[in-house]
Amino acid sequence: MASAEQDRKKQHRSPAYPSLGIKAALDFAGTIYEHEKRTAAPVSVVAEHCGTDIKSSKGLRLIAAMKQYGLVSEEGNGEDRQVKLSDRALDILLSDDESKKKAAIKAAAYAPPLHRKILDKYPSGLPSDATLKLYLLRELDFNDAYVDRFIKQFRNTLAFTGTASGDIIADKDGKKGAQVRIGSFVQWISDGVEQFATPQEVEGISEDGQWAFIVGENTGVPMAELEVAEQPAIVSKTPNPPPNPHRSVSAPKDTVQVGILPRDVGSKIVELPIALPSLQVAVLKVPYPLSEIDFKTLTNTLSSFEHSLTKRTDEKSE
Repeated sequence: MASAEQDRKKQHRSPAYPSLGIKAALDFAGTIYEHEKRTAAPVSVVAEHCGTDIKSSKGLRLIAAMKQYGLVSEEGNGEDRQVKLSDRALDILLSDDESKKKAAIKAAAYAPPLHRKILDKYPSGLPSDATLKLYLLRELDFNDAYVDRFIKQFRNTLAFTGTASGDIIADKDGKKGAQVRIGSFVQWISDGVEQFATPQEVEGISEDGQWAFIVGENTGVPMAELEVAEQPAIVSKTPNPPPNPHRSVSAPKDTVQVGILPRDVGSKIVELPIALPSLQVAVLKVPYPLSEIDFKTLTNTLSSFEHSLTKRTDEKSE
């Protein structure tokens, strides 16, 4: 009878949470870097590097945990699935800037949705284990067979980041800036105007609590002008349309017109002709090669011009 009750408890699913703490996840990230550096590799190979089999439940949970912490990104599906270390993981493993490294570790620790939900519930600090357990069981429908192990893992993860409850900054009115922490998605509202096309992620907070550092932004953003927003839905990328063979764009002598860059291009300015559905051609000049952070900054900057460059279909031409 007792065995049947234990089986029933184990069959009950808890909310999704990482199967390992942040320290263990970072150790695995280091192992992946030793073998693959920045290159994407088949998920089965990555699992083998970490001492497991992707076909086993342990291997699947390991990769899922790394994704929840934002330490790996995934490409492809099924047997073609590949993973590689994310920019966040590389910041943690390779950065000589200790403040940047610590901010990236906190961002990873706060990234799992269940972690954020708990920290939002207890912004002033975590309660006792008994109170936290009751919240997980009653409000989040956690499986009581695993709840004690999760609480221990969660506290160890927070301890590893050097905080017990999260760096939460609130201003006087408790609205703008309230509940903003590393890993939050926010909208920047300045003079009543939204500055981001979509909510962006906070990757760091200044020591005085006055500035937030946003992914893709080169300078800090005032905490008082930020509002917490929902994480934007991940939209699958559509392939770029092929260039129009009936149109051509001439390139200046000091540029290289490219589709897939040859290995011998070297360092110079390259021209990227982009065929648009309207049969127009956009030409983008960029220095080559770009770092990953430069490329991310470029794409985020282009996105910020969407409102000023686009014309709604209901607008009449003058």
